[in-house]
Amino acid sequence: MAPCYTVGEFEVRPDERRVLRGGAPVVLGSRAFDLLLCLIEHRDRVISKSELLELVWPGVVVEENNLTVHISALRKLLGAQAVATVPGQGYRFAMAVAETNSEAPAREIRHSLPAERDTFVGRAEELDGLAQRI
Repeated sequence: MAPCYTVGEFEVRPDERRVLRGGAPVVLGSRAFDLLLCLIEHRDRVISKSELLELVWPGVVVEENNLTVHISALRKLLGAQAVATVPGQGYRFAMAVAETNSEAPAREIRHSLPAERDTFVGRAEELDGLAQRI
């Protein structure tokens, strides 16, 4: 299982390809998500524009302005301080990241079925008979 990341009030779940804010999903495009994940995973260093383009758009010729648009979207979502621009070198993820490898908590399944019964209602005689046979 891939690690989950906590960045400020956000939780990034790579396996689910989702970003949550306070437990609620946040709308983020797939390329912006890929860029965010790339920046988080390489947060220990500055990543050049060309490397980001290759990691986020592998094998595709893309204009640099696409990168700028997605960086801007991440800054709007996470805050202006989230992605630092290093002039002439590239970008660096500038927020503190907590990494967890624990599995996500089990999701509550909502349905309209009655609760499961863990006893045999009205079957006391049958249960006594079975207990005597054992």
